[in-house]
Amino acid sequence: MKGVIVGAALGMLALPISACADPVHGVAELYATAERGHQGILLNEFYLEAETKLFKSLKAVGSLYQEPFVELPSSRGYGYTPYGAAYTYQDGDYKNPVLGLDETFLAYDIGGLVARAGRLRSAFGFSNWSEQHYTPIIAPPLIRSYGSQIAEGLSLDRVDRGLDFSFGTAALQFKGGVVDTDYQPWELAPSNLDTAVGRLQASYGPFMLGLSGLKKFAGQNAAEQSMVGMDLRWTAPRIQVRGELVSGATEEGGARGYYLDLYYRPVGLARTQVGARFQGLTSIASGSHGQQMTLGIRQFVGSLFTLNVNYGFGADIPEAATALGWSAQVLTAYRF
Repeated sequence: MKGVIVGAALGMLALPISACADPVHGVAELYATAERGHQGILLNEFYLEAETKLFKSLKAVGSLYQEPFVELPSSRGYGYTPYGAAYTYQDGDYKNPVLGLDETFLAYDIGGLVARAGRLRSAFGFSNWSEQHYTPIIAPPLIRSYGSQIAEGLSLDRVDRGLDFSFGTAALQFKGGVVDTDYQPWELAPSNLDTAVGRLQASYGPFMLGLSGLKKFAGQNAAEQSMVGMDLRWTAPRIQVRGELVSGATEEGGARGYYLDLYYRPVGLARTQVGARFQGLTSIASGSHGQQMTLGIRQFVGSLFTLNVNYGFGADIPEAATALGWSAQVLTAYRF
């Protein structure tokens, strides 16, 4: 039955290519990165997204991603995959990047109530691809890094499978859903709808405050898979301040962490953005605790390229393995 559902969903996503009058539009991105712990330039991260309207109120979105394994220095003796599962490796044992579907879903808008079904980045803080990749800072925040488990076996860098809905006004919005958080890179349908997730967002002028929660209510380790979070954002001409605070909400306590970002576009330099991030993490995956500061600059070069240069310093904990020292990244993006 699950195979029938997946096949039907894929078929529906293919309809726009052959039968829909609305054009397909999206973006293709390739990331070239040089960072601590790697020799040379890495070309093992890309992102492809396409969407179209099937009908007036029905939209189809499909996306594909490839993310690198984060290989920590060999003295650590272990590394992390993008979804927080630890693995061990020896010197020279380099793992292949992870390829899979990112958000791939159908969305139905009924007068302001939007329902989605498929692969979803559940609404918990700043979880969208654009919110984490289109900034002056190259590495994700420590609480959202590939190896950071906030609760046992559960990170914030996830693509869930299931259903969600959202409604509200510009001043107050709610988004909630029931999903399967188990990591399956190619599955569209959930195996078990056993996790509830929700986010309440309030906005007033340039300020935005969000409260998020996630709770697994059935299945193995359900008591250890819960988390809560708070996020905020303040926006002004040329300036944006944003941050997140998250904690595991289990009997064992879970991980705790935060980050605060400041972005600024200098006067007269509309294609330049500078940024700073201050962050901290108490990890349950590695048992580490530390704080870190990252300074960065982002420069748009022509219509296709974006150059980022960063310098990070602070605690040398495993989750920060690729964020310390100098790093640089060139993003090539083609929109269609």
